[in-house]
Amino acid sequence: MTNQLSEHDEEAEGTCLSLEQLTGYVERRLSAEEMATIESHLQRCPLCRDAVEGLSGYKGKQDFRDMLKEVRERIQAQEAPR
Repeated sequence: MTNQLSEHDEEAEGTCLSLEQLTGYVERRLSAEEMATIESHLQRCPLCRDAVEGLSGYKGKQDFRDMLKEVRERIQAQEAPR
């Protein structure tokens, strides 16, 4: 895991995209200039590429937020004392 992170930092110059940028890219609601900038970043950042791949399965931000809420609830249920 450490090797992947150090490789990522070198390749992506230590700056990842925000959730807003990622969802805007996936939903195609950014300007042509913004899309090109993100595509350039994705060429050298495997973590952001993975994030885009994961987000591509969701129709929009609300679907993504619903999924995050479900994951949080599952984690809390597993951590709850039995």
